[in-house]
Amino acid sequence: MLSIDKHSKIVLLVSITLMCIWYMRSPFDSYWINGGDAWVDGAVITSVENAKRIGWQATKFFPIRGVAFDIDQISLNPKLGYSYVYTHWPSGYEWVAYFLDRFGISTLTGHRLVMLLFSLIGLSMWSIVWARLSNYKTGIYFFSLSCLSYWYLTWSLTLGYWLPYIMFLSGIQLYVWLIPGRWPASRLILAWLMLLITSLFSLQLLPWSIVVLGGLVLYRIINLNWSQIVLLMTAPIFGIGSLFYRIYLLSKDYGIDEISSRFVERTNWFKFLFSGEYYGLLFLRIEYYLGFGITFLICCYVVQLVKENKLFSISNFDVLWLVTTFGGMVWWFLFPQQHAEHPGTIVLFAIPQTVLWVKFINGDFGLFFSKVFNKRFLFLIFGLGLLARLTIGYFNNIVHIPNQLSKEKVSGVCATDGMMMPAIQSLVGVPCPHVGSTRFGGDNLSWSIDNCDGELKTGYFLHFDYVPRVNIPGLDNLYVLYYRWRNSDKEFGSFQVSQQFDLSGQSDVKVIWEQGVVSMYYPVQYCVSGDYNPW
Repeated sequence: MLSIDKHSKIVLLVSITLMCIWYMRSPFDSYWINGGDAWVDGAVITSVENAKRIGWQATKFFPIRGVAFDIDQISLNPKLGYSYVYTHWPSGYEWVAYFLDRFGISTLTGHRLVMLLFSLIGLSMWSIVWARLSNYKTGIYFFSLSCLSYWYLTWSLTLGYWLPYIMFLSGIQLYVWLIPGRWPASRLILAWLMLLITSLFSLQLLPWSIVVLGGLVLYRIINLNWSQIVLLMTAPIFGIGSLFYRIYLLSKDYGIDEISSRFVERTNWFKFLFSGEYYGLLFLRIEYYLGFGITFLICCYVVQLVKENKLFSISNFDVLWLVTTFGGMVWWFLFPQQHAEHPGTIVLFAIPQTVLWVKFINGDFGLFFSKVFNKRFLFLIFGLGLLARLTIGYFNNIVHIPNQLSKEKVSGVCATDGMMMPAIQSLVGVPCPHVGSTRFGGDNLSWSIDNCDGELKTGYFLHFDYVPRVNIPGLDNLYVLYYRWRNSDKEFGSFQVSQQFDLSGQSDVKVIWEQGVVSMYYPVQYCVSGDYNPW
């Protein structure tokens, strides 16, 4: 039986206690801004309700974005119409949400508790793998640091694909791959099934799985022959192939157009990969989520491996760090626009970097420059960076979208500025398009009613004010810079963070409800032009 020393037990107990305190202060029963992903959470819950009304078969098992009450309200082309079929990401997490609802777990709180369970199981699997390649103390410290990290606390409860499924599926895959010994048929089949499941849940995790598996084979950590490798690669081919086949069955015209247009949009290699601002964004995000000084530690570690000529003769532990780190970066360069827009894609890269902090704490990090600088000074600098990583989540300004919004008598015409549209629509239960947005069905809606060439309607408008990431002005200003850049074509620059919303030309509009970040306006007049009417 494994004997754990007293110090490790204390570290584990303290970390779990602090993690629980963070969860207890989180509003489980409502959608959050700056904690989790209210956009995805709202979209998933709405998709479940749509599937219960319309049925998965009608959309070839793709989820429906936007509130839809019958099949005639759904557009096969996401660029036309408010309610559309969401085809450009695997639907596995949506299927899980639907089955949870069918088995009686229908509340947002219930869904989040299941996601927390997935996140903890995945984190435990990763900890076991690191411990197996090193020692039990490394595994305990890895679990303790990860469960308190900003990236883990932020996305461990989300209903989407940022962390729960990423941690769960990647952890199980590594555990299966790294079991010592030969690969019997049962293990090969299990590995094949895990790659298939991965391809049905996350496009981001799939290239990571292929890169990491290939790296472990290259370094001879895994003993697979070519026929076994080819067999394993048929799993993601079958999974992604089934996605395209369902798209073809749904609509060979609009479905393929959706995939191709989103591919071009999400890559946009020339704009991002040749932009110094994109690499500045990467640096800021790594430091912000992983701990100040971690970029320097990564560079020092790589230099140390090169200096000692260890890149091709290193321990299994270092091999795993190397291939998982590289695997975590692949997505950033394959789909830079998607990574710039979604900070949750930092997770796969963040997981192995936690081990560097563990090596630092254990005193196993042989910094090659320690002869130049005082070791106590270095420990103080990096120690403060690690401390910042473990405390920044507690300063995170979690703002929940009040559940009271669901009690407002919003019916008929409802529109929003789009920031948290899926979360709003899941609360009010009616179509609430993003005014002026082609992607979200409001391109034919405008509140400029002068010379309206269509139909005038009167309804509600829901607006969100800017919400700071953390209640620390210096850090928040850094975040604002790249938030501004990644969501517009404008250059970095200062701008007014908060301002009173005003509907020009509609002086009779009143704020009838306001709480925190959300404001509701009525009566707002919309000009609805064209043939499409979301109501």
